[in-house]
Amino acid sequence: MITLKFSKREEMLLTVTVIIVAATIAYSFVIDPVAEAFSRLNRQIETGLLKLDKSYKLLQMKEQINREYQEYAGYIKPLRSEEEEMASMLKAIESIARKNKISITNIRPQAVKTREFYREFVFELNAETDVGSLSKFIYELQSSENLLRVTRLTLTTSYTKDKALKAIMEITKPSLSRFEL
Repeated sequence: MITLKFSKREEMLLTVTVIIVAATIAYSFVIDPVAEAFSRLNRQIETGLLKLDKSYKLLQMKEQINREYQEYAGYIKPLRSEEEEMASMLKAIESIARKNKISITNIRPQAVKTREFYREFVFELNAETDVGSLSKFIYELQSSENLLRVTRLTLTTSYTKDKALKAIMEITKPSLSRFEL
């Protein structure tokens, strides 16, 4: 067998080189992967704690959420047919118009617009009235429990009555009647 004789300096250099190579290999294949695994686990724990904290806050707000749900649940009526929805909407519009002394000259249902999660019923209303009654009518429509909205409004002066306006409005109402909750 061949025996190599090294000087003290060469033995020292060889020892240092072997230690450096061994440390590099240990770091690359043992220490770094373990540290990376610990880091990943810490991130997962932090994410889990954030989710847990958010869930805990929601749980604390459970009563408030239930109260608000009950408040808005009244807006969603039992499932009705399209004709019943239109009749209900027409009745609400006429009632508010009568209350505000609005003279309805024409009211026409438009095509029902189907959206992703709901349907939208549309009426075109022609009316004559003064500015004060019109603004009160629009306010009461928009704040009614029927979720009515004026989406388009055109005003012109009336030639038949002094200080009167002709109004053409598009009134819409969302409905979940075709979609199950």
